[in-house]
Amino acid sequence: MNRQRLLAMVREDLQLADKHLQDASDFLDRAIQVNRNPFPTKNTQEGVKLAAQSYRRAIDERAAALSRVADVMANDISLRSLKPRRPRMAQNGEPNPLKQSA
Repeated sequence: MNRQRLLAMVREDLQLADKHLQDASDFLDRAIQVNRNPFPTKNTQEGVKLAAQSYRRAIDERAAALSRVADVMANDISLRSLKPRRPRMAQNGEPNPLKQSA
């Protein structure tokens, strides 16, 4: 695999990680808004906790994607030497199924 194709692949991963981070940020914002009433419930507090965990995972995913891009740009790295991406996990601990965008 040539370097340009490898760089395109890791940049695409970075774009996906950026999108996931934005989605997680929006989810956290909504959860905080729902929890802002004078008497937050246990369910709304749990929603904020889950949204914050999702946001943290998205930040870690983006950091890993940035690291892969930097590694490819800095060196002549092969596909085998890059660390594999961890699959995103659903709230139940199972890997998320692949989603098709509309």
